Amino acid sequence: MVVFANAITGTNPNTANPYTTGQIVNSNITVSGIGRSGVTGSNANDRYNASGWDSASINTARYYEFIINPNSGYEIDFSSFVYTGQASGSGPTSVVIRSSADNYTNNVGVPTVSGTTINLSATAYQNITTPIRFRVYAFGASSPGGTFSINSFTFNGNVNLSTVPALTTNPSAVTGLDFFVDAGPSVSKPINVIGANLVPSIGTISITATTNFEVSSDNLNFGENAIIDYDAGTITSIPIYVRTVSGLSLGTYNGSIVINGGTAPDVTVNVQGIVRASFTIPYENNFRTQAAVDDAVAQGFVINNAVFNATGYKQISLNGFVETPTIDFTAYSSIQVGFDAATFGGVAGQTLELQISEDNGLTYTSIGSVVPTSATFAPSRTDVNLTNYPSTTGKFRVRMTAGGNTSRFRDFYVLETTLWDGTTWSNGAPDSKTIATIDGDYATSINGSINAKRMEVVSGAVQVNSGTTINLEDEINVASGSVNFENNAHLIQLNAAINKGEISVSRNAMMRRLDYVYWSSPVASQLLNDFSPLTLPNRFYTLDEATNEFQSVDPTVTNFSVGRGFMVRAPNNYPTTPQNFTGVFTGTPHNGTITVPITRTGLGYNLVGNPYPSPISATAFAALNPTIGTLYFWTHTTQGVGVSNYATFNATGAAASAGGEIPNGIIQVGQGFLINAPLNATSVTFNNLLRVNNFDDQFFRSTPIIADSARFWLNLNHEEDVVNQILIGYIPGATDAIDVMYDGKMFENTASSIYGILEDSAYSIVGKAFPFEYSDVVPLGFRAGQPGSYTLELKQFDGLFASGDSPIYLKDQLTGAVIDLKESVYNFTAEQGVFESRFEIVYENSLLAANNLYRSKDVQLFGKNGKLHIQSNHARIVSLKLFDMMGRMLLEDVSSPAQNWLLDISNVEEQVVIVRVELENSVVVINKFKL
Repeated sequence: MVVFANAITGTNPNTANPYTTGQIVNSNITVSGIGRSGVTGSNANDRYNASGWDSASINTARYYEFIINPNSGYEIDFSSFVYTGQASGSGPTSVVIRSSADNYTNNVGVPTVSGTTINLSATAYQNITTPIRFRVYAFGASSPGGTFSINSFTFNGNVNLSTVPALTTNPSAVTGLDFFVDAGPSVSKPINVIGANLVPSIGTISITATTNFEVSSDNLNFGENAIIDYDAGTITSIPIYVRTVSGLSLGTYNGSIVINGGTAPDVTVNVQGIVRASFTIPYENNFRTQAAVDDAVAQGFVINNAVFNATGYKQISLNGFVETPTIDFTAYSSIQVGFDAATFGGVAGQTLELQISEDNGLTYTSIGSVVPTSATFAPSRTDVNLTNYPSTTGKFRVRMTAGGNTSRFRDFYVLETTLWDGTTWSNGAPDSKTIATIDGDYATSINGSINAKRMEVVSGAVQVNSGTTINLEDEINVASGSVNFENNAHLIQLNAAINKGEISVSRNAMMRRLDYVYWSSPVASQLLNDFSPLTLPNRFYTLDEATNEFQSVDPTVTNFSVGRGFMVRAPNNYPTTPQNFTGVFTGTPHNGTITVPITRTGLGYNLVGNPYPSPISATAFAALNPTIGTLYFWTHTTQGVGVSNYATFNATGAAASAGGEIPNGIIQVGQGFLINAPLNATSVTFNNLLRVNNFDDQFFRSTPIIADSARFWLNLNHEEDVVNQILIGYIPGATDAIDVMYDGKMFENTASSIYGILEDSAYSIVGKAFPFEYSDVVPLGFRAGQPGSYTLELKQFDGLFASGDSPIYLKDQLTGAVIDLKESVYNFTAEQGVFESRFEIVYENSLLAANNLYRSKDVQLFGKNGKLHIQSNHARIVSLKLFDMMGRMLLEDVSSPAQNWLLDISNVEEQVVIVRVELENSVVVINKFKL
C-alpha cells in the first residue's frame, strides 16, 4: 500500500524547496514533500535535481529529506522505500540513506545512485506515531557542479489506527514572534494540540515555555505554563497561544514549547522571535544578509523587482526599487542619503536614481543618480535640505531607471548632517551617527575632539591638537583645506572605509647625531626623503630578511610601504646630545585591514610597523597573529655596537632594553618594529580593531597586569648603568617548553647580559606554566662583555609574587650565595666570558639552608703580611674557601671552629677573590676581597 509517493514530473522541479506538486499522500498522514539542505538546486525536467555533492565522504549537512507524520491516533508500519535516481558525469558516486529513528547514525539498506528498493520492515520503522525523517546523502562528485537527482520515489506500508497514546501539534514550529524594541510583547500565534488514546481518559495536558517566551490557553492570560483539559482520551484540536515576552533587547531569540501529559511522549515545538529596531533616523541597513532584508521589510520598506543575492546585496532589475517607510521630513533639517552601487551581469548603462516623495510615495522627484562603471561597489552620497520639503509623509526610494542587466545595491543609510562654519555647528555637535562637514577653521584644543559617522572637509584648516582625537565610524574625505594631526593626536576609524584626500601626521622622537629610529608611515605615498630631508641619502634602510642585513635605499625615489618598517638615521646636522625630531607624514591615511607580506628564507626577522594614524595594541596584534610571538622594539638608548637596545613584548609581558623602560603594550603612531616569522608564514595582519586611543606618547612606560599570573623583571647592572632586563612570568596558556607566544628570544650581541635558557638558547622573556610551582628552578645565563662589578636587581614583580610570602631567590652556583631578591640586590664580579651554569632562580626555602642567607656584615676581612684575617662578629667559623673570578677554588681551610681565622695567602697572586665563609650556625657569608 502506498503511504507517500511522487513520480516527479514537470519543468525544473528544483525551483521549489520542498517540492510537493503531484505527490500522493495517505489521508491519515501529513508530509513535507521532497526537500534539500546544503546543496543547490539545478535545473532539470521531470526530476528533483541538485549540485554540491563533491565531498570525498558523507557530509551530513548535504542531503535530500522526506518528513512523514502520522495524524493523531494513527501509526505507520513501513515496508519499503523505492526510488529511481541519476547522476551527471561529474556527479556523486555513492549514496547513503539514514533516518531520525536512530538520529541518523546507521545506514539503511544499500542504495545506489540509479535507485533501488530499500527494505523498511525492521522494528525501528513499525508503529510510527510521531514524525519520522528520511535523508538521502550523496557524495564523491568530481566537481561541485556535478548533479544527482531523485527521479521518483514511493514509501510503501500501512497506516492504521493506533492504540498508543500520542500528542501532535500543528504547526510543528512557530516563527515570526517578532516586535520592535521597547514595543513588546509580540503578537501571539496559535499552536493546535491534537491527542489520541490518552490515559487516563479524562485529564489535563501541561504546556511549558522556555525562557523569553510565554504561553496561554485563552490568548488573554500569559505565563510560563498553561493547561488544557481533555476527555474521552482525545483532543480533536485545541489551540494554545505563544508569544515572545516584552523587555528584550535587540536580537534573535530561540526557544521551545513542551507539551506533556496523557502518558504520551512529550512534544516539543520550536519557536523563534526577533526583536528588531524600528525605522528611525539615523538609519543604517547594509542589506548584505537575508536577516537585514527581513528587518527592512518588517520596518516598512517596500522592495519591488529586486531579489536578495546571497553573496551580500540586493539585485535590482529595471524599474525595480527599494523604498523607505514614511518619514516626517519636518522633524529634520539636513540629512544625507547614501548607498553603494555596482553593476551585475556586465556594464550596460545601469542607472540607479535616488528619488524623493512628499505625498507618501504617490509621486517622486529625482534628486540624484549614479551610473556604476563596474562590478566593484562605489558609494553614492546625496545631501538633502529637508526644509525644502516640508512634508510629514515623505519617502525616499532608490530605483533602477535605465540600462540593461541588473544593478547591485547595499549599505543604505539616512543620516543627519551638521556643518562647521568656522564658528559653530549648524545642527549641533556631531556624534557617531552624524556626518560632519568642515567649512572653516577648526582646532580640537578649543572646539573639542570630533566624533562622527564620517567627516568631510571642504575648506578651512583643521588642527588636531596633542591629546585629542578624531573618531570616525567611516571615512575622512579632505576635498579642500587641510587636516593636521599634531604629535600624540589620533585618527581612529571603526569600519574599513576608503579615505580620500591628504592629511599630515606629526611624530616626535628624541634623537642625536648617528641615532637610528625604526619608522612606519600612517599614510600612503610618503617619500622617505620628504620625511627626513637632512638625513644623509645613504642612511635610509630596509631589512633584508634573507641576509639579516640592512640594505640602503634611495630616499628620493622610495616611498614608505604600508605596514613596513624603515630604519632612518637622525638628520646629519644634529648634535651628540638628544634633541627633538619631528617627522611629518603627509598623504591619504591608511585604514581597514592591511596584510603585510613576510618571509623566512634566512633568520626570519622582518621589519614591519604600525600602519595607522593612531596607536595600536601590541597585545591585540600578537593575538591576531599568534604564530609571530615576540615583538622587538629598537630603542637605542645607548649608542655603540653590541649593546642590548631592543625592548621585547609578547603574551607573557615585556622586558626593557638597556637603560630603557618597560613597554606598555602600545605601539605608537609611526613606530616600526621587528617580528620573527615562523616557518611557512607569509604575512602579518593589521585591522581597525587593534587601534586604541592612547595618549601615553611613548611605547615604554609600564606593562599591563595579567590576571592569574606571577611575573618578575630582573635587571643586570654594570657599575652605574642598566645593561639589560629579562622577564620571567608564569602565565595561563604557557608551558615549560618553548612557546612562540610566551617566550621571547634575545638578540645576539656581544654586550653584557643576563638571560633565561631554553633548549640551549638565550631568551629575554621566559613564559612558564601556570599555576606557579614553588619547586620550579629557572636556569639563567650570564655574559660579561667586560670584566668588572655587576649587580642583579629585582626591578618589579606582580601577581602571586606581590604577596609577602612569595620570595624570589637568586642562587650563585659559583660562590654558593643565595639571596632573596625581594630583600636586596646581588653584587658580584666577573671576568669577561659566558657563564651558563652560574645562576638560577629558585623559590623554596627547602632548597636552601634555613639561615643560608647573604649577610656580608656578619664577617670582616683584612689582609696583612701575606695573611688573610677573618673575624666573625657572631657564630664561630667552621670552613673557608677562596675562589678566583672564574670560579676556580684557590684555597680551602677546615679547622676547629673559631671566631678568628688566619689564612696564608702568600702563594696566591694579587687579584680580586671571592671569600666564602661558613659559620657554625649554617650561615654562609660571601665577600669580595682585593689581595
